[in-house]
Amino acid sequence: MRRIPWYIFLFTQWLWAQTETNVEALRAFAQQKQQEWQQLRQAAEAFARANGIPIRQEFPDGTVIEIQKLVDGILYVYITHNANAAVTTRTDRLWPGGSLGLSLTGSGYTQLGEWDSGAVLTSHQELSGRVTQVDGATSLSDHATHVAGTMIASGVDARAKGMAYQANLRAFDWNNDESEMANEAASGLEISNHSYGFITGWHFDGLNYHWYGDVNIDQNESYYFGFYDATARDWDQIAYDAPYYLIVKSAGNDRDDTAPAAGTAHTHNGSGSYTDTHYDDGWDNGGFDVLRSAAVSKNVLTVGAVGDIKDYTDATSVQMSSFSGWGPTDDGRIKPDISANGIDLFSSIASSNTAYDTYSGTSMATPNVSGTLALLQQHYKNTHGGSAMRAATLKALVIHTADEAGDYPGPDYSFGWGLLNARKAALVISEDQYQNVIDEQVLNNGGTYSRTINATGNEPLKVTIVWTDPPGTPPAAALDPPDTMLVNDLDLRIVRNSTTYYPWKLDRNNPTAAATNNSENDIDNVEQVYIENPAAGSYTIIVDHDGTLTNGSQAFSIIISGIDEFTNPPQNCSPTLISPSNGATNVPLSTVIEWEEVPDATSYDLYFGTDGGGTSTPTNIVNGQTQTSNTYAPDLQPNTTYYIQIIPRNSQGTNSSCTTIWSFTTEGATEITAFPYTENFDNMSAIGTGNDWVNDTNDDGDWYVNSGSTPSTGTGPDQDHTTGTGNYVYVEASAGDVGYPHKTAVLLTPYFDFSTQNNPTMEFWYHMYGASMGNLYVDVYANGQWNTSVYQLEGQQSTSGTDWKVATINLADYKGGNVQRFRFRGVTGNSFQSDIAIDDVTIRGEAFHTFLAGSTEKYTFPNTGASVQFTVANSGDVTLETIKYDSDPGVVGTLPSGVMNISRERYWKITAISGTADGTYSLSLDLAGMSGINDYSTLYLLRRPDSSSPWTTVGTNNYSGSGTIVEWTGITGGFSEFAIGGGADNPLPVQLAAFQARSTTEGILLTWRTESEVMNQGFILYRKLENDTTWEIRADYLRHPALKGQGTTSRSTEYRFLDTDVQKGNTYQYQLADVDYEGKITRLKTVTITFTGEAIPETFVLKNAYPNPFNPEIHITFGLPEKRHVRLDIFDINGRKIRTLINDTRKAGWHTVTWNGKNDRGISVSSGTYIFRIQAQQDVASRKIVLLR
Repeated sequence: MRRIPWYIFLFTQWLWAQTETNVEALRAFAQQKQQEWQQLRQAAEAFARANGIPIRQEFPDGTVIEIQKLVDGILYVYITHNANAAVTTRTDRLWPGGSLGLSLTGSGYTQLGEWDSGAVLTSHQELSGRVTQVDGATSLSDHATHVAGTMIASGVDARAKGMAYQANLRAFDWNNDESEMANEAASGLEISNHSYGFITGWHFDGLNYHWYGDVNIDQNESYYFGFYDATARDWDQIAYDAPYYLIVKSAGNDRDDTAPAAGTAHTHNGSGSYTDTHYDDGWDNGGFDVLRSAAVSKNVLTVGAVGDIKDYTDATSVQMSSFSGWGPTDDGRIKPDISANGIDLFSSIASSNTAYDTYSGTSMATPNVSGTLALLQQHYKNTHGGSAMRAATLKALVIHTADEAGDYPGPDYSFGWGLLNARKAALVISEDQYQNVIDEQVLNNGGTYSRTINATGNEPLKVTIVWTDPPGTPPAAALDPPDTMLVNDLDLRIVRNSTTYYPWKLDRNNPTAAATNNSENDIDNVEQVYIENPAAGSYTIIVDHDGTLTNGSQAFSIIISGIDEFTNPPQNCSPTLISPSNGATNVPLSTVIEWEEVPDATSYDLYFGTDGGGTSTPTNIVNGQTQTSNTYAPDLQPNTTYYIQIIPRNSQGTNSSCTTIWSFTTEGATEITAFPYTENFDNMSAIGTGNDWVNDTNDDGDWYVNSGSTPSTGTGPDQDHTTGTGNYVYVEASAGDVGYPHKTAVLLTPYFDFSTQNNPTMEFWYHMYGASMGNLYVDVYANGQWNTSVYQLEGQQSTSGTDWKVATINLADYKGGNVQRFRFRGVTGNSFQSDIAIDDVTIRGEAFHTFLAGSTEKYTFPNTGASVQFTVANSGDVTLETIKYDSDPGVVGTLPSGVMNISRERYWKITAISGTADGTYSLSLDLAGMSGINDYSTLYLLRRPDSSSPWTTVGTNNYSGSGTIVEWTGITGGFSEFAIGGGADNPLPVQLAAFQARSTTEGILLTWRTESEVMNQGFILYRKLENDTTWEIRADYLRHPALKGQGTTSRSTEYRFLDTDVQKGNTYQYQLADVDYEGKITRLKTVTITFTGEAIPETFVLKNAYPNPFNPEIHITFGLPEKRHVRLDIFDINGRKIRTLINDTRKAGWHTVTWNGKNDRGISVSSGTYIFRIQAQQDVASRKIVLLR
């Protein structure tokens, strides 16, 4: 009898496949695929036996490979994708005690599945009673057990706690997976995890190289990468027939697979021996186009792997792994879809019921996502009458709420749509009524979906649609065929008045380029329109389609956020103060206040202070109506009781019934304000016995004070850093102490206040010796926020028990607030040989660094423009401190021979604060902005021992020929003060020390000062309005005797001219020129000033920023009494630097700078409270500003 193909049968059931599970079609598909798999597997095993190829292999790193089928003479071989997850993806916020108050654990959730390389150890203490090995597989797999643990481990070992840690799991091995997936989908499975894929391109098995590709298609590259093949089609078909079943698939780890040396023998697809050449897998533009088969399916959720993230701040927080597979697909679709933590995940393995290990790979990132999705489905059912989301809805939700990652706004082919953010996704579910919309629709052939919404105007307007597209038709085998696999082409856009906003899309031919949004997307079944700064008001969302819809209609899911459709004020109050707990005592000053979020609130009235006694509302309201987050980072004082009242608010008002007042009392800590600060631990007998250094209690163990060697052999120091007989502190990795593997000990420093220091810097010495060395991280608390891993060391750094190393950390970016603190996090390695030690911690108010005895090192002192390359004598280490002064260094006596003048704009002081600086060194100085330089190559480096001594010339000018950095080499004789000198040709004949414009009540006063003049007849002042192109002579030495020059002189001379012919409000530019005896005119410098009719201030003045609150920009005005170096930074409320607006020298007078609400990467920041901090040399000020989108 002629068998009717399953796909013909399926298409008669199209209506069901849109909105209901097509059980009949899935069962037919399962039967067909089981027969196919059995036939192809038998052929593959026969081929393998004939060619001496193992059917299955397991490797020491946990990787497993197994032959699956033989198609057209080519083996298809599955491989597992190996290479703190809940914190990275914010899944912990959904757990009991999390900020959302949801208490989700996965308890009772039974619709979660796993296909993997073998059987899960169901009796493991983390999984016992909650895993069913459905297919009866008996070959235990570490990889499968690790993946299962990442999804559902109960947390017997807290480090291994899974995402949905009380959920149940249905497990299968990967053999015959498509048939089993279809049957499970027919029975109601909602989410399945697949951390494996076919070997593609290069594979090294520990002994031999293998290349998986088809040389008949392309010799250099495996055409399978990016190719929509039969497997991709089949997985799309399963998803299409099971609209409530979301398949979660690893992106693979092929990006860093490299080819062996030319001529190396290797197999083709596991057999034969060849010496031909093929590209590295990641050869394309640094690693693009390395996804295969199911990973390029349209309807699965493909997951990439990134590193661990403690505190997401912006896209730069997300660091790509070295291995994670990147898109595009051959037709240019956006893949992967999402990224999650896939590096160093600690989880259960199958060697015993208490065994654990740490694995990396997209195999690990994928269950991080799958387990989280189980919680999101559970939350949706809890809030939507027990109904589950369609797979397209869940996929749309994940994409819609992802955090930005990558170099540009929008999606890319590396991170996909960004980093999974479970907290945001859960909030959208909770707020699916007034602030957000989750909707499931069906678009009929020729139809249009339209919805009008009201944008808040103070946050982005974002709309995402996803649809489960019918399976595509694989193209003929070819390298990178561009055939579009999209079947039903829906189109999303947003319209306001005459403006149309289009979705993001990427260019397959330019994979590194930023996403664009200026036209329709006709290749993806995911579309998102993002309006970063919408004006408040009405917008219309439109979804229609191009062409004819296959099967007559297409179901789609839509997520909308950034809207305000409230009809009532918040109906609930925040029930819990999460951190610190209500009534807590001895609360650390480095505490961030956090309360449980209220779903229908858009902001909070936060009353916080020391008054009220707990019975009446504190008088101080923080940020008014703009406290949009549920966290607040105050500057806390020691031994103080604080009171908090939280009143939720939305556009309809506040919930006046929220009258609860919480309280807590801080610890009696003392801040250190005197610098330099040093700690060598010699006066401590144990941590906690002195000097306010303490061990954290929320970790795996403690740091210890020690002298001499540590108890373990082959690891740890033999003595302290300085005397050999003093103390140091360390982490003991042996069992019974901190232990291993990957155990953490956290050491907290005292509190500091270095906010008034110019250029604060920390230095400490570390010792990391041991064959299994772990990692050391330094975190900095500033402005109410822990900034994690501002410095990190990974793996063995020392070579012996006496090999101490030095680390230097610039702290200028962490001066926010009045409380700073440090946290040393030592993480042990894989064995006891991973002791970590530190010693001799120093904090100074200026940049400094220690150069090691007998070494040659180049170090750039931050924020000074100075770099020193120093060859240090063997007699001892040398510590140098460097300060840059933006002022006149002055001259005592006469300048050295050949030097005609000296720069009056800046100079440097480099001091050996310890050790004997008798070695040879080179000094590089960045002279950007220094006036009067014609030729960098003829500049002199001047040195003097102190300000009362004359200058001498040192070093040889070794200018590179480009840029503003000049290096002087071969310097001896120690360090002191340095300045820049010029000869007859450099700087200019008139050495101009200053040229300033000052607005007065009478006009614009122009003043300038020369330090020397050569054959100078006099000066010409040119003037024009700022936007004009033509200069006019406003005054010259022929008509104004006060502008006559001094001829040739080495004396300093001051000049002035008052321009009274000015109009208030006009902005003028003045240019100063000198005329030598030969009539040559040399233009020296230009200044710009707006005539205000006000006098230049006598002291530094900061005016109120305006408008405040603001959208889209704010103006900051300040006045300088004289020329100064100014730095103006924007910080968020947690003290993280957002933008540097000014970091240069400004003239005397009034200045206005504008901030457009974007960070240093040009990406708009969200609504909220920000702080700007301005430092004009000795004057420092800060103000709060409010951005309302």
